[in-house]
Amino acid sequence: MENEFESCIIVRLMAKNQPIGFLYIDSDTADSFPMEQQQIIHLYSKIIGHNIYLHRLWNEIKLLQKKDDCGAIRYEYFLPYLQEIFDRSRRLDENFYLLLLDIQGFGTIVKKYGIDCATNLIKELVLSVENNLRKYDGISRYAADTLLIAFPGSTIENAVKAAEKLVTIINKDEFTKEKIKIKISMGLASYPTNSKTLDGLLSAVRNALFEAKHSMKEIYYLEPSETF
Repeated sequence: MENEFESCIIVRLMAKNQPIGFLYIDSDTADSFPMEQQQIIHLYSKIIGHNIYLHRLWNEIKLLQKKDDCGAIRYEYFLPYLQEIFDRSRRLDENFYLLLLDIQGFGTIVKKYGIDCATNLIKELVLSVENNLRKYDGISRYAADTLLIAFPGSTIENAVKAAEKLVTIINKDEFTKEKIKIKISMGLASYPTNSKTLDGLLSAVRNALFEAKHSMKEIYYLEPSETF
């Protein structure tokens, strides 16, 4: 311990019959915690544990509210996160990559299998992508058939490797109980190479996706000369 003490008490914090931490109290005098005080401390520990549980539950509810029915963060909630990443990247002089992932022929899937099946397909796709991202990467539903993925603090080599890994995995996957195979197009752009503003970077990655679809490529990387 950093400070000397004569007596202390440690009480486990519980919520829903599960341990969530400890309450620690010390004193510079001996025998500072008689039985009566211990009972009060145990009572407070129950109140603290319950409040911590409610706080965590509330945070989970807020997170769920930020997600759409497919499990991806809604774009209106994702945009402040992008701005935060962008500002940090500019402050620390780091690269920041954006990837737009588009499902080819999504309208045909909706017509053939129905909207419920198409929604389940997006859910499974979001989960598949999330499972293959770093914990500090982000994913959002940008459009009905398009996901926006952020790679903060990455290099061009790692961003390209991540994009190629997603292509390989998604090409192998079969989605929903109908075992639907899908093809995707991706556009990749970076700060500061392709733009020095967040709005410009979003325009750049949209243009990269357009070029991928137009050229029938799975991934299109903007050249350093392509700036927005």
